[in-house]
Amino acid sequence: MVLSDFCLMPHDMLPLFIFEPRYREMLRQAIHSNRMFCVGMRYAGTAGEEHSDVYPFSTAGIVRACVHHGDGTSHLMLQGVQRVRFTGWEQGEPFRIARIEPVTTRISCPQELPQLREQVIERAVNLLNGSAPPDRADKLRSIADSEMLADFIASQFLNDPASRMELLGMDDLNRRLRYLGGLLGPA
Repeated sequence: MVLSDFCLMPHDMLPLFIFEPRYREMLRQAIHSNRMFCVGMRYAGTAGEEHSDVYPFSTAGIVRACVHHGDGTSHLMLQGVQRVRFTGWEQGEPFRIARIEPVTTRISCPQELPQLREQVIERAVNLLNGSAPPDRADKLRSIADSEMLADFIASQFLNDPASRMELLGMDDLNRRLRYLGGLLGPA
């Protein structure tokens, strides 16, 4: 599925209303196979009908819940599972089917992670301008997985889908945390 100005991050949840016939067919196929599909994002200023109009990265999502309606439409909840890279296209109609490969996260400098984590947490809490409960930073620190922390903060604090897409394409967690910290503002 291709949307404008939207980037699903791993671990994030996306409510969708499926009404177009092509996406009804896509959902039917997903439900009857592995319950997974990707939401690709169009480059700004493109019509999105060409494969080259779609960013090369996405998040494979799993349908966690789905309600089908009598008129053929559906409401569903898609949960981001895994970063993926589009490596080619097998089908364009009635809906797109891409060949994908997982994007495996690497850590270029493990000893740098604690400092980068703390910077990102502090900058995220600072954006709340005192409106956050005092334990907000502690709750963020309790997310032990640094990759999950980065994805969570990106999904909750970044409104710009292109910036989120940039993060999605980064395989190095150190680089991802530095970039995210820069987007969240000064310390």
